[in-house]
Amino acid sequence: MAFVPAPGVVECVVSGTYFGQPWVNVFHIDKGSGAGEPTVADVTQRALDAHFDNLRDVASTAVNWVQASGRDLSTQFGQVAIVGAPAGSAGGQVGQGMPANVALLAQKLTGFAGKGSRGRMYLVGVPESAVDEGTGLLVAGFQALFQTSLNGFLADTSGTIDLQPIELAVVSTVLGGADRVTAQVRPVTSLVASPFVATMRERLKRGA
Repeated sequence: MAFVPAPGVVECVVSGTYFGQPWVNVFHIDKGSGAGEPTVADVTQRALDAHFDNLRDVASTAVNWVQASGRDLSTQFGQVAIVGAPAGSAGGQVGQGMPANVALLAQKLTGFAGKGSRGRMYLVGVPESAVDEGTGLLVAGFQALFQTSLNGFLADTSGTIDLQPIELAVVSTVLGGADRVTAQVRPVTSLVASPFVATMRERLKRGA
């Protein structure tokens, strides 16, 4: 697949381990381009901080954060930054965690229709106590906590860095089966906590 530029966008990859196995979360932050724009390193640090500070509340203590990397998508060989997580950066949910092929599901909405204008995030480390054994759905209190965590994550990735605005974004590089010349970038307006947990089989069906 050919590289499709997304000017001003940083691809953020937050990574860690769960029961010793690696996990990654990939999302995009639009930092803008021009005078005064935040550095890739600053955006990468914000991505890691926002992810850990907010999403640790819904993750098993077996989930550990290791690092985040950021890559400027303005050009094919854009600037890269890597920042490490502090030692002991672990989830806050005490109790047994579900297998790694089970994940929390968050939907990214932009206010625009079409597959290229929405996205998903999957988060490993679902506590067994968070899921109703009878229905397979998140218990109401945990879903509310998950939504609060997502709201905080969106606020932290769509605020400012040194007074310069940043936005969590959905990036689409394909239109009608062909590569775009320049990526479509839509700011995320809301993150929605799904009441369902996503299994690996369901994720493969969705193409995620």
